[in-house]
Amino acid sequence: MEVPKRILVAASYDLSITLTELDIKQRVYSTVGKHSISNSQANRVIPFSDQKFFVTCNPYIYLYDRASKNAKYTQIFQ
Repeated sequence: MEVPKRILVAASYDLSITLTELDIKQRVYSTVGKHSISNSQANRVIPFSDQKFFVTCNPYIYLYDRASKNAKYTQIFQ
């Protein structure tokens, strides 16, 4: 049975979000994407669906799509 690959979503102090694919079986990882946060540090990352996740940054909530070729958010809420 094939083990599904997992994506680690990590926000950092440089106002960016890095997506890293983890291959648990082979114990390897690789960066698969990097998104930018426009105004402040991320307070929380919330998974939404297979391809999408929310990032909360005071006073906004951003929706990102990891399949998107654009490094910016796809939708914003206030």
